[in-house]
Parts: sequence; structure tokens; C-alpha cells
Amino acid sequence: LSNIIIYLCAEMTVKDIIITLGLAAFFKIKRKEANLTQLEFADRASVAFIVLRKIEQGRENLSLVKVN
Repeated sequence: LSNIIIYLCAEMTVKDIIITLGLAAFFKIKRKEANLTQLEFADRASVAFIVLRKIEQGRENLSLVKVN
């Protein structure tokens, strides 16, 4: 499924992808593309593991300002 999404989104901007898929799906796809666990991804992004987990589960309500 993620390969199909990546193919369909190839011409879209990151903002368009986030709006279309949602932030949770975007984070999960990018993490899996990098072949990282949630813990590894959170560490590299300098965010708490629990925050990343909540984002991927759609439980964290973040604005794009916070994401940036």
C-alpha cells in the first residue's frame, strides 16, 4: 500500500501529501521508508518516543507549526 501511495504522491508537495493522507500516515510512511523503528525515528527527530507513537496513532493533535 505504501508503494502505491508513494507512486501516486510523487508529484505532490509535502504539504499536499500531509493534507491528503494525514499527518499520522505521512510520519509512518516516511519512517518505514527510512527502515527505522518508532524509537529510532523519534531519536533522530529529537522528539519523545511517546509523542511519535501518538502522532502515528492519530492521537496527537499537532499543528504544522509544531511539526516544523
